[in-house]
Amino acid sequence: MHCRDSGRALVEWLFPRVCSLCGEVGAPSDPCADCEASLEPVRLGAACPRCAGPFAAPAPPDAESRGGAAASSSACPACVAEPPPYDRVIAPWRFVPPVSGIIHRMKYHRDLAAGAALGRVLAHQLQGRLGAVRFPDAVLGLPLSRRRLLYRGFNHAEELAAIVRKTLDLPHPRGAVIRRRHSPPQAKTRSAAERRANVAGAFTVRQWPHRLRRVAVVDDVLTTGATASALARALRTAGVEWIEIWCCARTPPA
Repeated sequence: MHCRDSGRALVEWLFPRVCSLCGEVGAPSDPCADCEASLEPVRLGAACPRCAGPFAAPAPPDAESRGGAAASSSACPACVAEPPPYDRVIAPWRFVPPVSGIIHRMKYHRDLAAGAALGRVLAHQLQGRLGAVRFPDAVLGLPLSRRRLLYRGFNHAEELAAIVRKTLDLPHPRGAVIRRRHSPPQAKTRSAAERRANVAGAFTVRQWPHRLRRVAVVDDVLTTGATASALARALRTAGVEWIEIWCCARTPPA
């Protein structure tokens, strides 16, 4: 056995890999194969290519390459009537257990290891879905207000975005987008209209690099899309031409 192999074996013996989701010791990957397989039954399935609302006709595979026109033609009735300011949503799973439990562990119990494991699976899902389609020019996590960031101690969306950027080798427009005002958590607002009012004008884009015309925004869950829309409008004003929302899970619209 080579010295390098011996050293690796010693490290693995002293510090065995542990699945961040189930705690299995000696798992060959994080998350382990069983935990990753447990996410398969809650796949979102057929969905609107514009908002990821479920049960719409699947989008043609080349819809994005044709500038979004084809995607609009196969979108759900709500997106046809009032297109959102973003061009596409990719959400692999429904917001139900076990995905919802992992997200709650990350956000409210500061379980960053579980969030990182979910981020790795999200990155793999994105790799499979994007395929040969042109990748965005940059990836950013949905910003938190300074007050929320100080209270929580971390930005869960940025934690997910960092893993996605590393996996897909995409740049980070650091500091280019800020959340300029604090607002109550969207989970505490009930109607879609209340959610839109809650985040209206919440984001500011400053010194946006003009070469970054296509952007992906990462978040944990998409419900009504109000927060994503508010950020997308700010990015449009800054000159961004194509905006994708990448999130772990989609809450089915009421």
